[in-house]
Amino acid sequence: METGKVDPSVLSERIDHAAEKQRVALREAARLGRRIGALSAKKEQAEKAAASAGWKYHRLDVIRRFLAGIPGELMKARVSARSDRQKSERQDVTVAEAKRLAARADESEKALMRVCPHPFILGYPGHKGTYSYDYDDRYPGKHACVVCGHAEHESECASGRYETLTERDDRMVFRTSSNHFDELRKEALSGHDPLAPLLDAARVHEPPIKRYLEIEFGSD
Repeated sequence: METGKVDPSVLSERIDHAAEKQRVALREAARLGRRIGALSAKKEQAEKAAASAGWKYHRLDVIRRFLAGIPGELMKARVSARSDRQKSERQDVTVAEAKRLAARADESEKALMRVCPHPFILGYPGHKGTYSYDYDDRYPGKHACVVCGHAEHESECASGRYETLTERDDRMVFRTSSNHFDELRKEALSGHDPLAPLLDAARVHEPPIKRYLEIEFGSD
């Protein structure tokens, strides 16, 4: 063999060996890629589970803290008023009995409103209107207590001023759009737990850094 020359068979063997190493490396890279993908998916699932568990804890903690501050007699009065209203709406009673039950339900609800501190408020913001519409598209915001049912509009469009249902430290304010307001209010007033439909529909908009906890609903 002449010095400086490479045997073709040796060269071919080296090329085959390098090609095999490349194939092994590609297979290993693909395997690691699949493993990384699986681990990323598991990581995402774990993060979602943690977020869900965190929200459930947050919900229970919200209910615990606020219900602890509501007098038991108030909730009993709410249950009684709700029961009277449901009885008045039954279809298997006479017209006279329905009227009597409706009057009783009205009195129960008025009595509840007189003693209720309005701890849970559902509301939507008002709108000042736009210049291009000569401000004819303005409308006032509205607040409603989901414990007793008392509701009122703000005194001036988008002013945030209410006669009774003002935002205070001892009240939880839930915000929604005017489109969702009536449905959510009805669900909250008809259920045993006034917070259940609100918390089910809500997402935490920001950490509770304000003096009251503000929860805002997703937009349409």
